[in-house]
Amino acid sequence: MGGEAAPRTRSLGAPALAALLLASCSGLSQNTVHEGSLALRGGKADGAAWDESLVLRRASWYSEALLLYDLLHAEVGPSSPFSGWLSPAERRGLDRCSPGLVVMAYAMDGARISHQDLLRAARAQGFERTALPVFRARARTHPDFRRHALHLYDVHGLCARPGSPGSFTVSFPNFDPVRVP
Repeated sequence: MGGEAAPRTRSLGAPALAALLLASCSGLSQNTVHEGSLALRGGKADGAAWDESLVLRRASWYSEALLLYDLLHAEVGPSSPFSGWLSPAERRGLDRCSPGLVVMAYAMDGARISHQDLLRAARAQGFERTALPVFRARARTHPDFRRHALHLYDVHGLCARPGSPGSFTVSFPNFDPVRVP
């Protein structure tokens, strides 16, 4: 009872934490593409309100943990309440496309991946950029637009030319290709 010291235990906390950090960062030494979606919930235009969501497909290009380029896109067909965000001229323009896409795109560093890189790939495969200033203005006032920091994104349309396959592949150098839409 009196002279025995309690056995010493060795803490593995710091070495285990260092090993965990090293292992979690080992996958960050490469370029990756993450795909998913983002939704703008509900909306209003011209006195009408709706609960439906505009679900945008998303592709995000990362170099290690750094987001280089983010692409959000969706078809906004005539039956979508979000077509109310389009001016009559924008609606007619997208209706002539097959498909017509609303695009929101972010470029962190245009010297690495730029909007022009995306547009070059789209153009080479039968798509043309189209301006959507009214849609952009109405989208920018949506609460989810601010919540997701979409004010940093370029908003425009992509229109498939007649005879094009209706989708295109984005192949940024040193990244896996992504099919849109």
